[in-house]
Amino acid sequence: MSPANTPTMCVLLAAGAGKRFLGPVHKLLTSIETERGSEPVVLAAARAMVTGTVAGPVVVVEGAVPLADALAPLRGDGLVIAHNAGWSTGMRSSLLLAVSLARGAGCSRLVVGLGDQPFVEPSTWADLAMSVSPVAVATYGGRRGNPVALGPITWDAIETEMDDPDTGARNLVSRHPEWVAEIPARGSDRDIDTLEDLTAWKH
Repeated sequence: MSPANTPTMCVLLAAGAGKRFLGPVHKLLTSIETERGSEPVVLAAARAMVTGTVAGPVVVVEGAVPLADALAPLRGDGLVIAHNAGWSTGMRSSLLLAVSLARGAGCSRLVVGLGDQPFVEPSTWADLAMSVSPVAVATYGGRRGNPVALGPITWDAIETEMDDPDTGARNLVSRHPEWVAEIPARGSDRDIDTLEDLTAWKH
């Protein structure tokens, strides 16, 4: 099967402790209002990923808190939850797990987003999945953000060049600008990182 005909895996990284969020529950489990009503942040983010996926597996990487209950409405849509046992070491461990899962599934491309960014639109996931550049980055008004699409040429670099345990794909983008294409996106990649972020979104 040629790379063009192999599936793209979409992965939502949602394993961190969310220590900056001082609410009564983990930030990914706090509720926001969407067009479907009140739902957890991680569910809104995952729903956009699942809706925008063109073809291939859809995965949420959990770690600090179990997410099965929050994501239950999407399990019938083929969503898989993968547990990152090394989540406490930093984001790199989740990215490495995503690369390993994509390799194991025979995928030719990996699109990675963040579980605390519930305002990314499905079309952004779809556009990134369809891109052919080694790295494709969603941009918002010209500013680079998330999600990010990663072709196989980048996977070895993620495993061998990225030694900062708390870094994500942004480090790879800065090291290899020749790989990068920008994909204009609708919506927003604003995250819910603190209670202030949640309050600002409501207003």
